[in-house]
Amino acid sequence: LMPDLFLLLLLLLLVCATHSAAECTVSPEDQQQALRKVFSAWGGPTWRRKEGWLDTSIECEDSGLQLPAHCCWHGIKCYISRTCSDGERPEFDRCGFEPGLGWEIS
Repeated sequence: LMPDLFLLLLLLLLVCATHSAAECTVSPEDQQQALRKVFSAWGGPTWRRKEGWLDTSIECEDSGLQLPAHCCWHGIKCYISRTCSDGERPEFDRCGFEPGLGWEIS
């Protein structure tokens, strides 16, 4: 089951990877709703590390930027910049897409 969960989450977070940031229609709110469904469907209440999950009142800040609450749920990292500076790469530096969209689940 874990490989299936990983693939599902990977697909969820990479929805915009094949589109430019301007074409991406997945909002942070849509992504948060999808993450809540994943949490429910995959036994989230029994996870050992679930700090913050489902709490939409979290004031989440990363690198001085206000982000949606789900960006501070345990194991979730989000993009923090629409643009990448010279030498930065989206797959390492969380840039190139709308801030608040999921970048990684760990």
